[in-house]
Amino acid sequence: MNSNLKSDFDFKIIHYRTDLGGKISLKRIFDLVSQIKKIKPDIVHFTGLQLSGFHIAVACKLAGVKNNILTIRGTSWDMLEFNPIKKILVSFIFEPLTMILCSKFYSNSKYTSSKFLMKLFNYKSLGWIYNFPPVEDFSKPLISYRKEWKLSKTDVIAVSVGRINREKGYHVLAKSISRLSDKKNLKFIIVGDGTYLEEMKKILSNQYKSKQVLFLGYRSDINSILRESDFFILPTLHETLSLALLEASKNSLAMIGSDTGGVPEIIKHQKNGLLVPPGNDKVLTEAIEFLSMHHGTRKKFGEYAKKRVDKYFSNEKIENQLRQLYLNEYLK
Repeated sequence: MNSNLKSDFDFKIIHYRTDLGGKISLKRIFDLVSQIKKIKPDIVHFTGLQLSGFHIAVACKLAGVKNNILTIRGTSWDMLEFNPIKKILVSFIFEPLTMILCSKFYSNSKYTSSKFLMKLFNYKSLGWIYNFPPVEDFSKPLISYRKEWKLSKTDVIAVSVGRINREKGYHVLAKSISRLSDKKNLKFIIVGDGTYLEEMKKILSNQYKSKQVLFLGYRSDINSILRESDFFILPTLHETLSLALLEASKNSLAMIGSDTGGVPEIIKHQKNGLLVPPGNDKVLTEAIEFLSMHHGTRKKFGEYAKKRVDKYFSNEKIENQLRQLYLNEYLK
């Protein structure tokens, strides 16, 4: 936990071992029980539903933990690329059991807190607390990449960072990029790996050859890449709360995002970015073309994005919310 909360609380890490079997693992549960009993925590705070949350919730019960707080960042039912049978089992059996076993929970966005499962267990809800924004590492010097990428100062760079799969809408973005192949000064930077990456490269092979699209794969120097860019694109089909959008906001970038899930809690339409219908490549194309042509709008959106993320998603605000939550649970 890299926050000022360390000065108020003694945090200990419980290791969730994935090498102790797949699916439901009694070995994993008893390993978690053993760790918890050694630590003797006043509160166990864990993240996630699905099977990982179920394992930890059961272990807390067996270890006699009275206060265990669950952070929910989405449910299995929201996942598009998920085995249908496993989705049904996890959604209707294991996730409700996790909710029964936890003492309290909070969601990572207003959107997540409105889901049916959360409403069903509303009597345990602590509302929502946003995720910490990505840590800004200023110890590393920012690198200028335009020369390396062979891009001119007049080129407009649209960047997208994430897991490159269909669930995140990269097949939609690929269609939009294809529509914009005649915009020679508009360049696209795609950062990340995923199941759709190779297919996306094939679809955009001509744009890749002409240097209109660059695929950078996984990178650890995201801030440098964002600082070189002119606006950010999140084409996702569903999202509870996007850390990528928070990172873009920290770097004063105008944004285009799908009007779904928790995205509108970060992007305010026509203020710090543009919201588009998820899965609609035509409207996404129009939004990209609009921002690429209007430098003043990009600058205005980017400035508001930075102000908004600093106000509503600041480390200080989230730390205060968690501090109060821990004290309330400990003192009750």
